[in-house]
Amino acid sequence: MLRLDAIRDPETLRQVAILLERENDKLHAKLQTLTAELARLRSDARPAAELELEFLKELLAQRERALFGASSEQRSRPATPPPSAALIPRRGHGPTAQPTLPTVEVVHELAAADVIASLDPRASVDLYRQLQPLCEEAYRELGHPPSRFDDVVAKAIQTLLATPVVEGEIELRPKVVTYAFADPRLEALSPAQRHFLRMGPRNVRLIQGELRTLAAALGVPAGEPRQ
Repeated sequence: MLRLDAIRDPETLRQVAILLERENDKLHAKLQTLTAELARLRSDARPAAELELEFLKELLAQRERALFGASSEQRSRPATPPPSAALIPRRGHGPTAQPTLPTVEVVHELAAADVIASLDPRASVDLYRQLQPLCEEAYRELGHPPSRFDDVVAKAIQTLLATPVVEGEIELRPKVVTYAFADPRLEALSPAQRHFLRMGPRNVRLIQGELRTLAAALGVPAGEPRQ
């Protein structure tokens, strides 16, 4: 049996819809004929005609469901929406600004911060040293400016270590389609730092603790990254 929900080709769906519509027209004509004939039948022959009529009605309903679906315009709809629909509040971006970025501390198994904090710093550094020539080659092939990949890694570590740990809720201000930090010092952070900040104070502390250990093993100097 052909399943309409399995057809993905628009032209095939159109042809099937045309065929089903023709079949519906035939069934409607047959239904009208039987209805008129039923009115003329004697009372002893009426039960058989009624059974055939009910069968055709059910068959017609099945064809219409297959052709139009549950949300078709052919289906009757209430003239007005139920009263409860108007009481459901709408969520999302809109004219009402979100005043703060709430702090929701949820501990998930194998979260990114916990995975990073579970790494062996010495083993991580040894693995990096083995892969460093490949990283250097891939970095240059991507078209980045000439520089040592070690310097890029050091700058990335210093940038994340310089990210402040903010406790509590962070105030926001609405922009065109999104929000920005109300505190200009936070908004002035780099994109990587702002994204890091959104991980929450617990995760920031965990990752920064691991980064300090890695920085010491790699010989990355402490302090702000050089521009």
